[in-house]
Amino acid sequence: MHIEYAAEQFKRLAQPKRVDPAPDQKIVEMFVSEKEFLALAINSGNEKAAAIAETIRNNTNKYSRVTAKQAYVIASELLNKHSTAKAVFAAAFGVSEEQFGEIVESV
Repeated sequence: MHIEYAAEQFKRLAQPKRVDPAPDQKIVEMFVSEKEFLALAINSGNEKAAAIAETIRNNTNKYSRVTAKQAYVIASELLNKHSTAKAVFAAAFGVSEEQFGEIVESV
């Protein structure tokens, strides 16, 4: 996933025009199957989240989906470690929160 696309989706979900913003947990859950987020979960230090992320990454069945429970566990661990959805996105792409914020504002 390109960082600009991620920033655009984050902006759309975190600052919608007509309804309340989505909570950080739901925003991160939507992206846990992306390779950047899986790599972050694998390196998080939490054995359970890392094992789930490894399973998702190594799955070769094209019909399998990430379950709600799997997404919840990974998103919870990433948010426990990074505290906000913006911080999780920034860490996943290897930039600072400020840099990611600038990218979000530019899209």
